[in-house]
Amino acid sequence: MRQFLPRLLGCASILLLAACAAPSGWPPAQPAQPLPAQDRALLELLGYYQALGNRSLDALESERRFQQAALIADRCSQSRMRLGLVLLRLQEAGDLNEHDEEVMYPCLHDSGDGSGVHLLAQLVHQQLQAHARSRMLQRDTSRTLEALMKDNQELRRQVDGLKAIERRLQNRHRE
Repeated sequence: MRQFLPRLLGCASILLLAACAAPSGWPPAQPAQPLPAQDRALLELLGYYQALGNRSLDALESERRFQQAALIADRCSQSRMRLGLVLLRLQEAGDLNEHDEEVMYPCLHDSGDGSGVHLLAQLVHQQLQAHARSRMLQRDTSRTLEALMKDNQELRRQVDGLKAIERRLQNRHRE
């Protein structure tokens, strides 16, 4: 699943290049057909994520609270999917709470409606988990760095003490 996003971007790039290279008037004009409801739901979610990119951190926090209030326990809903997308934007801004990656659990499996929303939920879930792992790694690294800095200070203190002893010994031998 880690390769889902790069594959999706690759396919989109190929389609874009093919569209640019196609002669004008190709493909022949077809009457616009309305999108099935399942596709519309997915496109609405992607449009919502795009719109969140222009919001301030305070507006994203407000949106998070709104979507959390609308959640139905243990059910995949539009609000849960929107909350996941808000959390992705907050993650990008560096403001994500502990255990936010668990919010997508009810949406991870296919609901049988053929919408593919569960695929987007899996992508959001994986991104939130990856961020949580990197946050834990960062905390562990910070703790290790602090311990090493304390050890370094102690070693410097000991070296300074040894240097002072060495100077006293050299001064004794000179006298």
